[in-house]
Amino acid sequence: MQMNESGHRSSAYLQDKERRRQDRSDDVTSHKNLHDSFNDDDEAHDRYEQAQVDKNTKYRHELKQQCEANEERRHQVQVESSIQRQVREDIGTIMADQNQKYVEHQQEQSEQLRQDIISFKQDCADFKDMQRELINIEESRIDRQRNESSDRSDAVIAERARKIKVKDDYNEKRAEEMMADEEERGEKF
Repeated sequence: MQMNESGHRSSAYLQDKERRRQDRSDDVTSHKNLHDSFNDDDEAHDRYEQAQVDKNTKYRHELKQQCEANEERRHQVQVESSIQRQVREDIGTIMADQNQKYVEHQQEQSEQLRQDIISFKQDCADFKDMQRELINIEESRIDRQRNESSDRSDAVIAERARKIKVKDDYNEKRAEEMMADEEERGEKF
């Protein structure tokens, strides 16, 4: 039970105790007065006894009511305590569930990040492999072009050499013919 309820209970208890003490004091005083006034008289004595029985009955009745009120308060405190305990348990369960969900979410995020990193590294490796392959293809193409260019140059040079040889052969043959013609003409004159 909370402090103010406990304080209220203590205050009610003290007030009740004071009231009972006052009632007893009043009883003693009235008992003395009655006893003094009815001491010699039997009828008065019977009235006195009846007054005492009535007082006791009234006191017991009030005490019973107080006990019932206390029992009702105790029951109410027990119910409130049970409700508070259940609320705490429910809150604990909800918080545990939320914590578990948070931890699972963090684990999923971590796993996803790990998979993304692995995938990124694989993509980088694949990209490097592709670049190497493209570089190799380009180098092969450049080598082929060089070879073709070299082959063309060799062919051009060979063709020129052939043409020069043909021309030289033609010129030599022509020169021989001209010299033969010149000799023939020189013999004729």
